[in-house]
This record gives sequence, structure tokens and C-alpha cells, in this order.
Amino acid sequence: MVRTLDNSAGRGSSGAAATSARGQIIGYALILGIFLSLLIVALVSSWLAVELVNETRAYATGEGRYSKAQKMAVLDLYRYADTNDQKYYDAFQRDIAVPRGDRVARMALMAEPPDVQAAAEGFLRGQNDPEDIHGLIRLYRWFYWWKPFVAATHDWRTADEKIDVLLVEAAALHRHVVQGTLSRPVRKALIGRIEAIDAELTERETTFSTHMGEAARGATWLVVIGLGGLTIGLWTIGIFFA
Repeated sequence: MVRTLDNSAGRGSSGAAATSARGQIIGYALILGIFLSLLIVALVSSWLAVELVNETRAYATGEGRYSKAQKMAVLDLYRYADTNDQKYYDAFQRDIAVPRGDRVARMALMAEPPDVQAAAEGFLRGQNDPEDIHGLIRLYRWFYWWKPFVAATHDWRTADEKIDVLLVEAAALHRHVVQGTLSRPVRKALIGRIEAIDAELTERETTFSTHMGEAARGATWLVVIGLGGLTIGLWTIGIFFA
């Protein structure tokens, strides 16, 4: 009888030890999984930070290229009005194609639902770097609701409307040159309206740069704070299990 009880006690001790070992293995596995998750979060946060920097750079370089093309297009019209040389009007058409391409892209992004393919094609026609295009689209789509992005979108829309007006004035100038009706008063009136459009576009480019800078900083803070909160939460869980 005593021997039987001793055997039962031994089996009970072995079962408890096995349960304890399994619990330790599960605990270590949980801890390892949590700390691996922390590593993944750290890597993802670093990648996202780099992406945000690249996408902000893409918007900055795109805005600079847009501004340069717009200035060159207006200069082409001045030269065309002075010389009546068709090559300057052709140059205007080439230069104005840059902001027109960006306009197509922005309208596609502001559509419901956004047309990503059309936006990519528009940015490409706007002579954006192909490596920047998806970053341009991502940054807008991720943070379109952010207040500075809303303001930047308003700047875009206003600038697009002014580009349309500039195209109308350019067509009128071309028509007068072809028909031989570009008198001094007509030329003065046309150039005056073109100068006013140029001034408005320059103002919009300035406010756009300001709003995009605020939006990019805000987007970066949102990513950093969000990932930081997730990291702290994972660390807390890991310490609890440890």
C-alpha cells in the first residue's frame, strides 16, 4: 500500500513538472514573439520615416518644377507677343504641359473614389520623376484629411483654374497674331491679363509650399506618435510576461 502511494506521488510530481515546463516554454515563446514584434515595429517605423522624407522631397521638387515651368510658359508668351515667332508659342505649349499634367493627377486624386492610375499617368506627363510618383500619391491619400493638406488642395484647385485662364489668354494672343490683329492696345491688354495671372500663380505657389510644409511635418508627427505608442504598448506587455 505504501509502495503504491509512493508511485502515485511520483507520477503526480512528474505531471506537475511537465505542466510547469510547458508553461515556461509558452511563456518564453510569448516573450520572444513580443520582442520580435518590437523589432519589426522599429524597422517599420524607420522605413516609414524614410518614406515620408522621400515623399516630402518629391512634393518639394515637384512644386519647384511646376513653378519653373509656369514661369517659362509666361516668358514664352511675352516673347511671342514681341516677335510673333511661332516657335515661342510652341515653346509655351511644351512648358505649360507640365502644370497641365499635374492638374490631371490632382483631379484624379480628388475624385471619388480616387483614380490612382490616372493620377500616376498625370504626374508622369507632368515630368515628375517616375520614382517619386507613387510617393506623391501615397502621401496625399494617407493624409488628405489633414488640415494643411486641405489648404494645399485649395491652392491646387485655384492654381488649376488660373492655368485654364492662362490657356485662354494664350489662345487669344495666338489668334490675334495669326489674323494680324495684334495692335498695341490689344497687346497691352493681353499682356496685362497674363501678368495678373502670373502674379496670382506665384502667390498660390508660395502658399502651397507653406501648407505642404505644415502637412508634411504633421504627417511625420502622426506616424512617429502612433508607432511610438504602439512600441510602448508592446514593451509594457513584454515586461508583464517577463
